[in-house]
Amino acid sequence: MPEQSTAVGALQSQQADVVRNIAPDDEETVKGADGQVKAFPAQGESNQLHISLAANAPTRDLEVRRALQAATDRKEINDIALSPSYGVAKSILVHGTPRRPDGSAYLKYDPAKAKRLLGEPGWKAGSDGIRAKNGKRLSFTLYVTPYYQVSQAVVEVLQSQWKMVGVEVRLKSPSMSQYEAEDRQEHRLHPGPALPRRA
Repeated sequence: MPEQSTAVGALQSQQADVVRNIAPDDEETVKGADGQVKAFPAQGESNQLHISLAANAPTRDLEVRRALQAATDRKEINDIALSPSYGVAKSILVHGTPRRPDGSAYLKYDPAKAKRLLGEPGWKAGSDGIRAKNGKRLSFTLYVTPYYQVSQAVVEVLQSQWKMVGVEVRLKSPSMSQYEAEDRQEHRLHPGPALPRRA
């Protein structure tokens, strides 16, 4: 059942006993129909947000990437776009992975720190609040992942959070084939590490 609403309907009508990947918005619907929602984190890496390290990308600047970490309120993302079933990320590895380190100390929400990290190397806020350096706006594109059902909601919260510290994020919602083609092209041209995602 590719449609989430169809799957939840099948569960409610007892045509199905188990449904995977319940959307956060549907969790209360399932519980209200005397269903149970169980979270089973898969061991290994958490979901990640890939940031371009192309030579002309503002995110090539380490201080910009550090600022994005500090400007990310993972609890707010969980409250708005996800649910308690997801938990708040504390590491690049998911809960339950053997020898998983706790990276909480490095993932604290600190917008004042983010502004300082951007201001010190010369990223200054313009009249619209978006920062610029040497005539170039602190702006880049994030892709909405077509196969991750909460991607749109998560990146919209991120877009709002990062705008508060002067970073402009444009969202792009490609089809599955477009996403895979552009993702392969991006990694072929600009391989690099990923910025851990909080969700």
